[in-house]
Amino acid sequence: MLLTGATGRIGRRIAGPLVAAGHHVTALVRSRGGLDPAARMERLGLAGLTVLEGELTGRARSLQPGAWETLVHAALDGHSYPRDARAQRRLNVDATVDLIETLRPRRLVLLSTVRVAGARRGRALESELDVGQAFHNAGEECMLEAEGAARAAGKRCGVEIVVLRLGHVEGPDAEGGLDALSTFVGLVAAEAWNPRHWKSQLRVPGLKPGPIALSPAAWIGAAVAAVATSTTAAGRCLHLLAPPPSQEAFFAAVAERAEFPGLRVQTPRRGALRNPTRLEARAHAALGTQLEYLGSDLDFDRTEAAAALSEVGIEAPDLGGTGLRRYVGGLLHL
Repeated sequence: MLLTGATGRIGRRIAGPLVAAGHHVTALVRSRGGLDPAARMERLGLAGLTVLEGELTGRARSLQPGAWETLVHAALDGHSYPRDARAQRRLNVDATVDLIETLRPRRLVLLSTVRVAGARRGRALESELDVGQAFHNAGEECMLEAEGAARAAGKRCGVEIVVLRLGHVEGPDAEGGLDALSTFVGLVAAEAWNPRHWKSQLRVPGLKPGPIALSPAAWIGAAVAAVATSTTAAGRCLHLLAPPPSQEAFFAAVAERAEFPGLRVQTPRRGALRNPTRLEARAHAALGTQLEYLGSDLDFDRTEAAAALSEVGIEAPDLGGTGLRRYVGGLLHL
């Protein structure tokens, strides 16, 4: 099995469970920051993998065709607003097609995002691809294009394509930067100790009953490892999400764990919140592109994913009550 993106936020969570599941995993890793690939993997505490030095963009033809039966592709660039949109497309679309056409594995497992559903309302089905949706940002559109290109290349080359769409995954990325929710929770907890804010309000613009799409990192590793080679996932697209808590419940749990009682979700009558305080402006900046999704009541169908995971013995994580408080506590300690 070949794994790309092993040093990233998602890939590093997948690598260990794949090895633990008994797979012989080769990780395609590039040198960075003066460290060779093996040193980078060792620094991340990832052991038991064969490390292969290499790049994706334009260089897949240097890899050995037919050497791997399964390719788990977790190296897509999921930045909502990339610095270089053309470079993002080369990695997400062109390099993915190149991998399929060159390596021709039996199966490619593509790690994508539920945000390809775009800016709409209602319910997004796992079977949907392009339904004419608008998008919040260019990153969503590029990821959707990557999905479509992978499916088309797989059909041409006789490669089975499995798409796993994720929600928000917590933890550090390849550069060590934290995800938006962890950054937000850390800021709120830090400000809770500031006497100036003991009675402050901290409004977050959103929809109280709206769902928040979360894919807890520890669970994602086990789920991907279980379905990567399972026949239950053959040719399917799965939304790998926890049963979503409401925005009101999530931010109430943050207020409790961070000890900041003035934190609450508020739905603006139109547009952004009026007259945000300096603290609110900092908190909203920490949330980053997550703010684009808090105003949405889009629900993500999980029927296919629930059936596939049930067949391989993986239960959905509990993010209600105590489970949600535990999850938020984990964000606080990242």
